[in-house]
Amino acid sequence: MKKKLIKKGKIIFVERCDGKYISPTKIGKQLNSSWHISKCLRKQGVASSILSHFNLKNKVATNFLRCISSNPVDVAQQIKRLNCNTIIISSWIELLCELGNYKKRKILVFRGMRNLDNVKKYKKQINHYAFKIVAVSNTQARVLIEAGLKRNKILVIPNGIDFKIFRARQGKRILRSLVYIGALAKEKGVDILLDAFMLLHKKYPDTRLVICGSEKIYGIKNHEFSKKIKTISGIKFKGLISQQKIAKILSNTSYCIVPTNPNLIFETFSKATHEAQLMGCLPIVSTSGCLPEVVQDNKNGFIFKMYSSDGLYKKLLEIFKKDRIKIDKIRKMTVSMARSRWLSWNEVAFKFLEILN
Repeated sequence: MKKKLIKKGKIIFVERCDGKYISPTKIGKQLNSSWHISKCLRKQGVASSILSHFNLKNKVATNFLRCISSNPVDVAQQIKRLNCNTIIISSWIELLCELGNYKKRKILVFRGMRNLDNVKKYKKQINHYAFKIVAVSNTQARVLIEAGLKRNKILVIPNGIDFKIFRARQGKRILRSLVYIGALAKEKGVDILLDAFMLLHKKYPDTRLVICGSEKIYGIKNHEFSKKIKTISGIKFKGLISQQKIAKILSNTSYCIVPTNPNLIFETFSKATHEAQLMGCLPIVSTSGCLPEVVQDNKNGFIFKMYSSDGLYKKLLEIFKKDRIKIDKIRKMTVSMARSRWLSWNEVAFKFLEILN
């Protein structure tokens, strides 16, 4: 595998992120290095997996470009000047179109699904220019096919999980304990979660909710929910915390709530749900996007189908009334299914290398 990759030359990963704009000149300087990892490169991801897990240093020239640019023209021009063979583009349709007939393999990876209209708008260009199209769940792949993308070009490669951090641990769980991991936003269902929790706390005063996440979503800060949280008894707001701390919370919490609004956001993968399942923290999810694919009601978690604070409250009441032995059986089944279904970042990287070969 490595010998073939060496012959194929440079692999370039391109991704946009929130942060300072990186000028075209600086982009060029970054990419001139045959072994460059951007300072803002996240620790877990496809790019970092291929770079770190496979010890390809000095054997495969690999670059990672992470920038925020409203105009993909400059980035495309810089890429064309480089001696590369494969360009992996993360959810940046306009850059793929700008690269056009540039005779290098272009792999388009859809991490999120914020703008399906954009996919429909550029479906002809995507089908023509992309060597392969990667979705992170079967549900997302189905939606992309329905939007007009070619079935034979789409591959499903889920995001990876760090199994060193997220693994089931023996220990006591707080009986009526909940955790929410994500942005404090209406799109993520925080509004119905807080309302449902207030009703639940009145009936079961010992119920506890821990909230971990940012006040920002898509770079926009919202103080509404952080202010409301302070007024509700039984809630602890942790803010943005490390993966290790999240794992510790999941290990002693009974349920992880993922109340994403299906009318506002399409969940393509739901990292929190996967990590909770591995830790034995039972997920309680809405019907947004891939969530019903990841969770089977009463088998490896729970689904509330009526999207409202009342619908979530009634589901929580139903779960709290279940026999403890039955809940423990569901928990064991959840961990067992998660271990067999989800991939490590190492395995995800292997799947991308298979595409390249």
